[in-house]
Amino acid sequence: MIVSRACSELTEENDAQPSEKPLAEYESTAAYVLLGAPGAGKTVAFQEESLPEDACYVTARDFLTFDDKPEWHEGTLFIDALDEMRA
Repeated sequence: MIVSRACSELTEENDAQPSEKPLAEYESTAAYVLLGAPGAGKTVAFQEESLPEDACYVTARDFLTFDDKPEWHEGTLFIDALDEMRA
């Protein structure tokens, strides 16, 4: 069983008291960065969020290593493990 993840949005306005929301509430957001401790479930959350047909999950390593793919242009692209890549 996979537990639905919740996250807190940090902005300048709510920096002191972030509000917690389900990750799915951000699906209409143009872009976001999901930060969390190792083992917090970020990879599984991105894999689950990418299940609709208009979304695609890819690791940062594959995104940078392999040729551009058409499916990366059609919908939402979830790029995982950016923190594991060198600048």
